[in-house]
Amino acid sequence: MPSRYRTLRTDRAETALLMPRPWLQHAPSTVLAAAFALVLMARALSAQSPALTPRSAALVVGGYQYDGGKGTIIGLHLDFPAWRVLLVEPSVSYFQTRADDGESRGFIVTEVQAQAQMSAGHRVQPFVGIGAGAAVGFSDGYVDALPALSASGGVRMPIANGWGAQAEVRLHLFLILLSPGELTLGVSHVF
Repeated sequence: MPSRYRTLRTDRAETALLMPRPWLQHAPSTVLAAAFALVLMARALSAQSPALTPRSAALVVGGYQYDGGKGTIIGLHLDFPAWRVLLVEPSVSYFQTRADDGESRGFIVTEVQAQAQMSAGHRVQPFVGIGAGAAVGFSDGYVDALPALSASGGVRMPIANGWGAQAEVRLHLFLILLSPGELTLGVSHVF
């Protein structure tokens, strides 16, 4: 008996792109809420923070998980003070992922974030941020470029002689692909 429906054969990545993403309905409101939280935190902290956070560079490494697999990340983040509690952080990161089906894929992500951070002088400096940039993915001769949005939160801790440590959680939205999580640890130095 012939079937009225044709079976469409796709690979796992194409199937993941075709699946409905209910969280995409909430992505704009999530970015708006993060921006609002950033403004509120900056306003609240500015009254108690007379000193600027020094500019610094951080080398970060960690893990990354997304819909089709997980992988490792390495990145360079540069922090520039823009206002008493507001930092501008350009960064470049490299993700190496391995999908559940064994396919390996690499991504280079460049972005700029605005981050509100508790000022210098505090031992632990929590921060939240939002940003935008671009992601370039490459695998098996294919190259894809996607716009990227991000939201982050974490802590920075000055140690001594300009050295510091940081821990951060960052979420990326690559056009239609959401990374559920990126957790990095880093070492920074004032310059």
